[in-house]
Amino acid sequence: PTYDDDKELAIIAFWSPPNTVEWYQSMVDCGFTDVIIDAKYDLWPDTEKLFEGLSICDEVGIGAYVAISREKEFSADPRYAQYESFKGINTDEPLTKAQLDIVLDNIEKMGAAYTDKDVRCWMGLAYGVKGEFNTPDEFLEYYMDNGGQDQGVFSICCYPLVGTGVKGEIGAGWLKSLEDVATYAKRYDVDLYTYISTMSISSITCRKPAEDDLRYTAYVSLAYGAKGIGEFCYMSPGLPPYDSEFKPNDYALVNFTDPSDFSTYYKTPTWEYAKNVNFEIKAFDHVLMNYDWNGTMKSEGSDAQTSAGANCFPNVEHWIEKHDGIESFTSTEDAIMGVLKDDNGYEGFMLVNFADPLYNRENTVTLTFNGATRAIVYIKGEPQTVELVDGTYTVTLEPGEGQFIIPLSKGDKK
Repeated sequence: PTYDDDKELAIIAFWSPPNTVEWYQSMVDCGFTDVIIDAKYDLWPDTEKLFEGLSICDEVGIGAYVAISREKEFSADPRYAQYESFKGINTDEPLTKAQLDIVLDNIEKMGAAYTDKDVRCWMGLAYGVKGEFNTPDEFLEYYMDNGGQDQGVFSICCYPLVGTGVKGEIGAGWLKSLEDVATYAKRYDVDLYTYISTMSISSITCRKPAEDDLRYTAYVSLAYGAKGIGEFCYMSPGLPPYDSEFKPNDYALVNFTDPSDFSTYYKTPTWEYAKNVNFEIKAFDHVLMNYDWNGTMKSEGSDAQTSAGANCFPNVEHWIEKHDGIESFTSTEDAIMGVLKDDNGYEGFMLVNFADPLYNRENTVTLTFNGATRAIVYIKGEPQTVELVDGTYTVTLEPGEGQFIIPLSKGDKK
């Protein structure tokens, strides 16, 4: 199958950098498609600086969402319409019905003011729900049935690289949260946006990410059908006196020594890691974005040496246990595989080495496809045609690696 290059994965930068062309261009250079302009934690508390940021977004060609509190009502300033980059507003983690009602009211106000702008709302389901909601299902249904579906996107934020101790582990609820939101996105026919974290905050211990960690969390998101990925954070947040939870650090892509002096801002090693991962995925996202999620499979490693699968797999409620197109799926380390399909009936499989990258474990995976004679395999973003003997594809995945596989039978077009 061939696909036009007219679709792309949304890659969103949380917390915008200093209000200069150079720093906004740095987001484009790193592969980001959109930025959340945050007036609370960034360097401009006043509205004029906010619109200055939108003007710079227009200049460098990046989309923009203006962040507002989950407890703040939206006011449709007519100046927003002047900026091509303005896509809507962004709200983070409503947890109570009162907060959610404000978000839903803002959706209604946004729809009345603009025909082509959205309200992005990132759900923090991993932290639980509060107030009138007893379960995440009640919370999600209330949101989707009362206007959330109209936004066309369903978003979740969580900290995958979370655990007890300095190094951190893989959060046990990560895959369950992805399963929940992927299921709702499919049920309501909206796109799923997920979240990979680069930062640690004081209430959650996260390890400083290596490149394999970012690649791992991105590909796992893609295995659940993500059409967008938010990266938290682009810029290290905070102004002195620093917020008790959010302090400047090199986990973010951009940090500083003096927040008031732009010359002290610098790209951290995480910036280069994120650039490499973003452009690896952007190399084939025009293909991947044609495929929709139908479920996820797992393989428990025959010699698993990390706790990632043991932590996460038991919490997932619905795995695809059997698939007509797959005879067998085995691995030496834990592995997952998203099952996806395009509008023409071609199936694609997002295979991911689920072993925690911290432990640097390769993973030899053997897949046997029923009736397939060859496969198009996207390896580090680039397509390769692989001839299959008896339908079998064997590969050794590097730590954090994912591959997108489209098996083909003898009569299928390349």
